[in-house]
Amino acid sequence: MIGYYAPSMRASSADGIRLGGSAYGYTLFSPARGAGQSRFDQVVELLLNEPDSKRGYLPVFSAKELRDRANPDVACLAGLHLLPRDGHLHMVCNMRANDLDCGLLSDVFSFTMIQEYAAIQLGLKLGTYTHTIGSAHVNDANAERVKRVLDEAASRPAIPSSFRFPAMPANTEGATIAQVLEHEEALRTNELRYSIEHILDLTLEPYWQQVVMLFELHRQLQHDQRTVVDATLLAALHPGLRWLMERKWPACAAASIGDVR
Repeated sequence: MIGYYAPSMRASSADGIRLGGSAYGYTLFSPARGAGQSRFDQVVELLLNEPDSKRGYLPVFSAKELRDRANPDVACLAGLHLLPRDGHLHMVCNMRANDLDCGLLSDVFSFTMIQEYAAIQLGLKLGTYTHTIGSAHVNDANAERVKRVLDEAASRPAIPSSFRFPAMPANTEGATIAQVLEHEEALRTNELRYSIEHILDLTLEPYWQQVVMLFELHRQLQHDQRTVVDATLLAALHPGLRWLMERKWPACAAASIGDVR
């Protein structure tokens, strides 16, 4: 699944089909064999009953991953520690190791979304996020690219217009995520194509409709191989998301220019 979005992840799969250590979502949200609840649900239940507990830890890294020295996919995330305090949910992330070029950005984005989702399930406000790394690194193969990024950041002004990421709806629950994932699979496998009218008609909050819009735009880029994406769909995106899309893919930038004209 993840290879569709990040082809380089295929290199971390021992059999070319599955990921083990890097599949954090599966580890956190799928019940282990013989268990009735996922680790995430167990911790949420614990914290609902013990609001000031120090035991709300979500382990990911497992000692069994060390048995095979040739394992290409050992979990970099040791675990996430959920800490409800004074009406807020704080979270501490413990990384065994972190690639500062390929991993840090997506990790922080993913983990803070998990924190926000947990806060909603617990009826708490979003607190602080702390990211700790045992071994931070940049691979030699990516060193030149990192240097270019740092040089560009030093020579150019900051992002012309910063934006606050939208807040996750307070009524988000497991069924909401499951519904979004159904749309994701249909678009990733190219079984369906969504127009802006179709997406705005979905029984989803605008926040999650935006996510489906991103999936459809990515489908157009991957499956249709478009040189210009649907300008109407692009224009419906949150301005910050649109800004990011336009700078990531030329087909989005071309659609934006055409829309202005």
